[in-house]
Amino acid sequence: MPQTNVKHWRRLDNAAKLFPAASSKRDTRVFRFYCELKEDIQQEILQKAVDRTLEKYPIFLSVLRKGLFWHYLEQSNKRPVVREEWCATCQEDNKK
Repeated sequence: MPQTNVKHWRRLDNAAKLFPAASSKRDTRVFRFYCELKEDIQQEILQKAVDRTLEKYPIFLSVLRKGLFWHYLEQSNKRPVVREEWCATCQEDNKK
Protein backbone atom coordinates (compact mmCIF):
# COMPACT_ATOMS: atom_id res chain seq x y z
CA MET A 1 0.00 0.00 0.00
CA PRO A 2 1.50 3.41 -0.93
CA GLN A 3 2.25 5.74 1.95
CA THR A 4 0.23 8.96 1.99
CA ASN A 5 1.30 12.34 3.29
CA VAL A 6 -1.79 12.82 5.49
CA LYS A 7 -1.24 14.76 8.72
CA HIS A 8 -3.33 14.25 11.81
CA TRP A 9 -4.92 17.21 13.54
CA ARG A 10 -6.97 17.96 16.66
CA ARG A 11 -9.50 20.62 17.46
CA LEU A 12 -8.78 22.95 20.35
CA ASP A 13 -11.00 22.86 23.41
CA ASN A 14 -12.78 26.05 24.53
CA ALA A 15 -10.00 27.15 26.88
CA ALA A 16 -7.35 26.64 24.20
CA LYS A 17 -9.27 28.86 21.78
CA LEU A 18 -8.25 31.88 23.88
CA PHE A 19 -4.53 31.22 23.38
CA PRO A 20 -4.33 32.03 19.65
CA ALA A 21 -6.52 35.08 20.13
CA ALA A 22 -4.05 36.44 22.71
CA SER A 23 -0.88 35.73 20.70
CA SER A 24 0.73 37.58 17.80
CA LYS A 25 3.96 37.47 15.76
CA ARG A 26 5.53 39.82 18.29
CA ASP A 27 4.26 37.97 21.37
CA THR A 28 3.99 34.27 20.53
CA ARG A 29 3.04 33.18 24.04
CA VAL A 30 5.59 30.37 23.97
CA PHE A 31 5.36 27.93 26.85
CA ARG A 32 8.59 26.82 28.42
CA PHE A 33 9.37 24.33 31.16
CA TYR A 34 12.11 25.58 33.47
CA CYS A 35 13.97 24.16 36.43
CA GLU A 36 17.37 24.51 38.05
CA LEU A 37 19.32 21.32 38.52
CA LYS A 38 21.87 20.77 41.27
CA GLU A 39 24.05 18.33 39.34
CA ASP A 40 25.75 18.31 35.94
CA ILE A 41 23.55 17.24 33.04
CA GLN A 42 24.24 14.11 31.03
CA GLN A 43 22.88 15.14 27.65
CA GLU A 44 22.33 11.60 26.33
CA ILE A 45 20.30 10.53 29.37
CA LEU A 46 18.18 13.69 29.27
CA GLN A 47 17.54 13.18 25.53
CA LYS A 48 16.38 9.61 26.21
CA ALA A 49 13.99 10.96 28.85
CA VAL A 50 12.60 13.50 26.36
CA ASP A 51 12.16 10.77 23.73
CA ARG A 52 10.35 8.49 26.21
CA THR A 53 8.09 11.36 27.25
CA LEU A 54 7.16 12.00 23.61
CA GLU A 55 6.30 8.33 23.15
CA LYS A 56 3.86 8.57 26.05
CA TYR A 57 2.53 12.06 25.18
CA PRO A 58 2.72 12.47 21.39
CA ILE A 59 0.50 15.56 21.59
CA PHE A 60 3.70 17.46 22.51
CA LEU A 61 4.80 16.91 18.89
CA SER A 62 2.10 19.28 17.63
CA VAL A 63 2.16 22.77 16.19
CA LEU A 64 -0.63 25.34 16.34
CA ARG A 65 -2.10 26.15 12.92
CA LYS A 66 -4.71 28.65 11.77
CA GLY A 67 -7.55 27.23 9.72
CA LEU A 68 -10.17 29.10 7.73
CA PHE A 69 -12.53 29.48 10.72
CA TRP A 70 -10.60 28.09 13.68
CA HIS A 71 -7.17 27.18 15.04
CA TYR A 72 -6.12 23.56 15.43
CA LEU A 73 -3.17 21.40 16.49
CA GLU A 74 -1.38 19.57 13.70
CA GLN A 75 1.00 16.65 14.08
CA SER A 76 4.60 17.70 13.40
CA ASN A 77 7.81 15.90 12.52
CA LYS A 78 9.84 18.42 14.52
CA ARG A 79 11.52 16.80 17.51
CA PRO A 80 13.12 18.54 20.47
CA VAL A 81 16.88 18.14 20.82
CA VAL A 82 18.60 18.47 24.18
CA ARG A 83 21.47 20.96 24.06
CA GLU A 84 23.06 23.69 26.10
CA GLU A 85 21.28 27.04 25.97
CA TRP A 86 23.02 29.80 24.09
CA CYS A 87 20.40 32.51 23.57
CA ALA A 88 17.79 34.40 25.58
CA THR A 89 14.80 32.46 26.89
CA CYS A 90 12.21 31.67 24.18
CA GLN A 91 14.12 33.68 21.57
CA GLU A 92 13.74 32.46 17.99
CA ASP A 93 16.42 29.86 17.29
CA ASN A 94 18.36 30.89 14.20
CA LYS A 95 21.51 29.01 15.18
CA LYS A 96 20.55 25.41 14.46
